Amino acid sequence: MKKLFLIILCSTFVCLYSFKSPNTNSVPVQLDNSTLTLSGKFSGENIFIQNVIDNTNPKLYTVKSVFINGEESVKSYIFSPGFELNLRAMNFHTGDSVKIKIIHQANNPPIILNPEVLH
Repeated sequence: MKKLFLIILCSTFVCLYSFKSPNTNSVPVQLDNSTLTLSGKFSGENIFIQNVIDNTNPKLYTVKSVFINGEESVKSYIFSPGFELNLRAMNFHTGDSVKIKIIHQANNPPIILNPEVLH
């Protein structure tokens, strides 16, 4: 319950903040057409993502699929304004290499709320 509250709170804050400032990530993030890639070493913390509204349909969100180390994750996030990539549940250990590839609507990337957790 606390995690859900935290996700909703973070999503609301970031949503309000994103209208005031552009998306700027402080760790190596590549943006190529409709693919956002985040990579680094697992620090023991999960990744939180704000799934912004689709430019063409306000009932949809921008993220279409997510791959973690080449494997597609469950698509339950497609209709959610924010979601968590639970790397701990995927048996990652501290120091493991992680590469997250997010396929999204062109020119409308999602926002990585805590990119610094991958070193």
